[in-house]
Amino acid sequence: MVQFKSNNRQELDINLITVLIGGLISTIIIYLLLLPFQESYIGILLYQRGFTQHLAIFFASIVVIITINKYLIITKEKNILKNIGIPEKISFENHKSKQLQYLHEDFARNYSMITGRLSRILNAYILSGSRKIVTELALDDSSFYLSSSESSYALPRILVWAIPLLGFIGTVLGISQAVNGFNGFLDNSAEIEQIKEGITTVTTGLAIAFDTTLLALFLSVMVMIPLVLIERMESQLLLATEIYINDHILPRLIENNHPQQSILNTDTLIKNINDAIDNKLPTKEELIQPIRDALPTPQDLINPAEIYAKEAAKKLMTEFINQLKEIQTKQVELIDSIKETNQIILKDGNLSRRNDFDKLTKYYILSLVFFALVILLSLIFK
Repeated sequence: MVQFKSNNRQELDINLITVLIGGLISTIIIYLLLLPFQESYIGILLYQRGFTQHLAIFFASIVVIITINKYLIITKEKNILKNIGIPEKISFENHKSKQLQYLHEDFARNYSMITGRLSRILNAYILSGSRKIVTELALDDSSFYLSSSESSYALPRILVWAIPLLGFIGTVLGISQAVNGFNGFLDNSAEIEQIKEGITTVTTGLAIAFDTTLLALFLSVMVMIPLVLIERMESQLLLATEIYINDHILPRLIENNHPQQSILNTDTLIKNINDAIDNKLPTKEELIQPIRDALPTPQDLINPAEIYAKEAAKKLMTEFINQLKEIQTKQVELIDSIKETNQIILKDGNLSRRNDFDKLTKYYILSLVFFALVILLSLIFK
């Protein structure tokens, strides 16, 4: 598996601890080299003009080390930009192609500002397939590097500004020493030797005042000019990088016409979230099944009603049969009565009464049938 170096977008920055240690070592080396020349003008300037001279040398050494490191980094980045190139045979039409994957891995493997930016651009294009998204990323990247470049020069600018202030502090101290020596000279002006001593003290204080200012102004000018040039070189490097990206990378990218295929697309993200929820959470059937198991089945609800209906039907049929038996009994009794009546009529020989009796018999029979139907209906709708 390919291992990539971490990229925190600080390829052009300088390590502060390294710079401070380097400045301290440079200051010590300068004073050690000039140790045999303490009596010379430069030796006197560095060794006999107070602590402000040491601080000025230390601050100037820090600025010089930052400038040198920046120069080396910028020179390296310029060489990479000059030699870098994406072959024309590599196609950007398919943002998932193996060629783009290999190119992205190759850029990510090399730790530099140029390759880091190209790696992020290719990675965004591989993931999104959208030129618009890649362009926005490139703009954000550019803004970040401009801000980072501006902030990386904050420390050397402060030191360049502080070096003349150290010279002014030395001037104040020297003038103060000269004034104090002049006051002592006036108090002890009786003897020639004392006068010489007083004059020496005054001139020494004035020498400190002027020498500290001289060294501070000289150092600030000497370190400020290279620093400005290096800052300009870094701005040109960032501009050249932007030109390369906009002229050779972004025009070759193709806008994806099917945004739903992009994993950065909103619809796709929503779909992926829904799929994850569907795979992790129980389905509706799984949630409803325990409730179904706890509730009685339709057959369990129907069985009691079915049993009751069967029992009611049996009871109804029993009562109906009993009523039919009673009707049959009444019918037999009625027929016997009719037979007796007919015998009486035959004996009397009265035909008219016989006809009337036949009609009456018909009415009785109809009434009996009607009565049976009423009983049957009452049993049915009971």
